[in-house]
Amino acid sequence: MIVDLGNVEVLATDDTGGLLRVHVRRRTPRPPWGTCGGSFWSDDDRWVELVDLPVFGRATRLVWH
Repeated sequence: MIVDLGNVEVLATDDTGGLLRVHVRRRTPRPPWGTCGGSFWSDDDRWVELVDLPVFGRATRLVWH
């Protein structure tokens, strides 16, 4: 595994302009919300892009879905 995180699934890689982006998401379901125990959800699909250490000497970003 590239990131060595057990509950993370690598969705895709994107290699544009010399920058490598690794798209990932959680494998486990989201925990229940608050005292009601309902599921947490969102209306939109925001991605979070994090600067990561270089991979094979290339600038890399982790993109969380």
